[in-house]
Amino acid sequence: MKCLFVNCCIREDDSRTYKLALEFIEKLKERHPKAIIDEIRLMDLDLKPYLYSDIKRRDELISKNEFNDPMFKYANQFKDYDFIILATPFWDLSFPSILKVYIEKLCVNNLTFKYENNKEYGLCKLSKFMLIATSGGERIDNKLNYLFDIIDFLSSKNVKKYYSYVNGLDMMDDSNCKGVIKKAIKDFDKIICEI
Repeated sequence: MKCLFVNCCIREDDSRTYKLALEFIEKLKERHPKAIIDEIRLMDLDLKPYLYSDIKRRDELISKNEFNDPMFKYANQFKDYDFIILATPFWDLSFPSILKVYIEKLCVNNLTFKYENNKEYGLCKLSKFMLIATSGGERIDNKLNYLFDIIDFLSSKNVKKYYSYVNGLDMMDDSNCKGVIKKAIKDFDKIICEI
């Protein structure tokens, strides 16, 4: 199993989401000791949204099938993994903007997806996706759909999707917060057994 851990935990070691992700990865390693798990830390990357000049350059490279250009570095990396683990907090009713910019870099026509016969087809190998998310507030459920849709859009297979999200953490006292996180970690066991 070849896994990519997409780390969007901006608060790094202080992030509740990151702590959950580390617990999940530890359990995954115990169950699948031969699994290859690579990490990409979005907050360490110099990711910028596409401007019009970037879009023109991207489209020109695509028209020439120049997919080895550094502009497509993240798409080339992503497409070869069969299991994606994404850890992201939700704040201000969404995920951090750097994740959207990263997703823009992944979506490359004829590299990670294609249009054919008036349909969209994913070209990535991924067959499993795990989303780990936390939120201080309660409005998180419908925000997950976009991330699941992107995974379906990019994958050439039916993707088994798993998720763990813990919300309302900023509205709980410390002992309740710890209890909810502890339960989420315990629930990882069931997910790991299916992977």
